[in-house]
Amino acid sequence: VGAGPVDGKLKFCTGEPNCFTSNSLDEDLDHYYPPWQYKGKSRDQAMEDFLAAVAKYPPGHDNIDGGGFKIAKQQDNYVWIQFESAKRGFIDDFEVALVEDGKAAVRSSSRLGYLDFGVNAKRINWFAEALNKVDGWSCATIDAKSNPEYFAQNAGR
Repeated sequence: VGAGPVDGKLKFCTGEPNCFTSNSLDEDLDHYYPPWQYKGKSRDQAMEDFLAAVAKYPPGHDNIDGGGFKIAKQQDNYVWIQFESAKRGFIDDFEVALVEDGKAAVRSSSRLGYLDFGVNAKRINWFAEALNKVDGWSCATIDAKSNPEYFAQNAGR
């Protein structure tokens, strides 16, 4: 994490139900999340849209990320953000990489533990919904239909 894309791909998930990535292995569909799509804008404009969404992100929404966040690394086509839980200070990593024109790879993962109690899905969905309000963006959201195993395992919260 934090290295940015390697050969156009972000890091794979390790198997726990606390991670999503646009660069999941073919046989690992439980962790797959489709890349965000954008059209009618340059990579620079797409990154500006994403950073504007980051600036509006409300720590504590849906009872997640109450400890805030910080941009740990920012490059022209890559951002790594660390989000912190309010109660115990757990850190989660969120990465967005504009890997090719029109596509943004996404990865959200907990560093510790096995389950995430829906935190990574809520975080991705917030950004997906924010970007979907901006002209030219099309971002999927995560729900029980698209990721039934994740929701079944993380239903305890």
